[in-house]
Amino acid sequence: MGLVMPKIQTSVHYCEQTKKGLVKHYNDNTNLADLADEAKGIEGNDAFPTTDHEQNPISAEYGYCLYKDSQIVTIQEMPESAPPG
Repeated sequence: MGLVMPKIQTSVHYCEQTKKGLVKHYNDNTNLADLADEAKGIEGNDAFPTTDHEQNPISAEYGYCLYKDSQIVTIQEMPESAPPG
């Protein structure tokens, strides 16, 4: 088992020049509940934004971002019960 790590779901950004905010939602391809829904056709860019649509720099408001816990579990066959070869 791996460490429990935060995975971002929603990020909140603010632009000092335009005084406007930006909220970005991220797709999670490892969430089994989302895979069961009919929302497979939704594709998007999951890159963390650094500029707005007018190319003004934006900063992340990390206290307002939403995260969820994520952990990797690896299952492996025991060597003594594996067939030879």
